Amino acid sequence: MTSRDTEGRVAHALRALLSMHHDGTLPPILEPLLAITPGGGMDVEVHMDEPLDEGPHGARRWHAHGGQVTLSYYPSRERRDEDVDPFGDLVQVVLEAERNPQLNFVALKFLRDRLLPQSRLTWTRSPQTCQRVIADAIEQGILSTCKKPNPRNPEFPVTAVELNRDHGAVRDRMEGDAAAEIAEVPLREAASGEAETR
Repeated sequence: MTSRDTEGRVAHALRALLSMHHDGTLPPILEPLLAITPGGGMDVEVHMDEPLDEGPHGARRWHAHGGQVTLSYYPSRERRDEDVDPFGDLVQVVLEAERNPQLNFVALKFLRDRLLPQSRLTWTRSPQTCQRVIADAIEQGILSTCKKPNPRNPEFPVTAVELNRDHGAVRDRMEGDAAAEIAEVPLREAASGEAETR
C-alpha cells in the first residue's frame, strides 16, 4: 500500500468515527479521536510527510520514525448521489488544466494522482474510482491519449490525455463555461463603473 492509499484510508477512518459514535459502536478507547473528526459541514484531508521507505515492488511507504502527519480541514463539497457527475467533473478538471499556461500537457498519472484528488470532489477521494472514471472516459471517447516526451527520462515517454472537443459531454461543459463568462462581463463592468464614480 502506498502512502497516498494510506492517507485516503486514514481520512476515511476519521470521517467514520462520528457515525460510529452516534451508532454506539465506537470503542471508548477511541473516543478522544472525536476531537479531530470533521463535523459541521467540514471534511478532512490527510497528508503524510517524509520519511518514506521502499516497500515491495518499489512501492514507497510512510513510517512513523521521524515522519509527520498533517490534517487539513475544509468545507465539505459533498453532493447528493443524483447530483454527482464524474464525467462532467473530469472534463472540468482537464479543461482547467489545459488552460493552465504552466502545463505543456496533462499527464494521465498527474491527472489521476494530483489534479483529481486536489479538486476535493467526493468521488475523487478513492484512487480506484479516479482510475476507473478516467478509463471509462477514454473508452467513451471523452478523453484521448497520446505519448509526450518525458523531460525527466526521455527514454520513457509520458502518457498524456486530451479532451475530445467533438464529444457532446465536452461541448456541453465548454458551452456552459462560455455562457458563465459572458454573464460575468456586465457584472465586472458595472463594478468597475461604480468604483470609478467613487
